[in-house]
Amino acid sequence: MKNSFPAGQIDPYQVLIITNTKKAIYTNAYYNLEQELIKKIFSDISSKFINSHSIKAVSYFHQDYVSYSDAEDYFKSAPNSYTLNYNSKVNDDKSATQVTIEVIIDPHSQAIVPFINNMRSLLSDFVSNHKLNDNNIEVYLFGGYTSTYDVENLLYSLLPIMYACTLLLVLLIVGFSFGSFVLTLRLIFTMAISLIFTFGFTVSIIRYDSVITSSSELLSLMPPIHNTT
Repeated sequence: MKNSFPAGQIDPYQVLIITNTKKAIYTNAYYNLEQELIKKIFSDISSKFINSHSIKAVSYFHQDYVSYSDAEDYFKSAPNSYTLNYNSKVNDDKSATQVTIEVIIDPHSQAIVPFINNMRSLLSDFVSNHKLNDNNIEVYLFGGYTSTYDVENLLYSLLPIMYACTLLLVLLIVGFSFGSFVLTLRLIFTMAISLIFTFGFTVSIIRYDSVITSSSELLSLMPPIHNTT
């Protein structure tokens, strides 16, 4: 399958745009709003990640922008490829739609992390500065590596707390078991060296700009590595 289709086409990223208003998608205002977003994506996101073929949306189809009047003409001669594309991207009450982004690199590699961060920053700025008919909109990025990336960030952000709690718990158990505060203090150096080494090794692996992170499979091994240390 990987040899037959690009990875970005098999598992594309999706931008979910929620208007919170029924039948808001099939309007001139929405088409203009979505085209502004797509133009911003093309201008702000590196060509290393996307090209003119990457995006499919109700207002961008076959590498060209589709205006609301163009869409009306397409619907007059339905069914056709545009109306099929439209129906696949709009929910039942026409209050939300998806913009599909097929990246040109592996969507699950560590190299895609800058794309995710840049897209989220772009979408956050877009939501802050744009409304649809004076109503707020919601925009989310999902698909590809996003869920795994979020879980990894949450997991690794808890590592310092986990190591500190482990150290404290072991010292308390040893102290109460042997009734010796001095023995507990002697263990601090031994345990601290082990935990600091493990934590440092973890940081070097999860940094996407590190040489060690050339293989993303290492990330999935980190929880069992931690448990065995």
